[in-house]
Amino acid sequence: LPGQTNYLSLDKLGYLYQIDYSNKCQYWTVTYNYYHTNIVPALPAN
Repeated sequence: LPGQTNYLSLDKLGYLYQIDYSNKCQYWTVTYNYYHTNIVPALPAN
């Protein structure tokens, strides 16, 4: 999507996720039991 910004976040299990904020209302913290379809799993964080 135009103007889309990607952010990195850690979930409670220490995994790194890339969050695509296609909507400003999606600015929430990632938790291990609440995933949005726009979150793509990345490599585990050290």
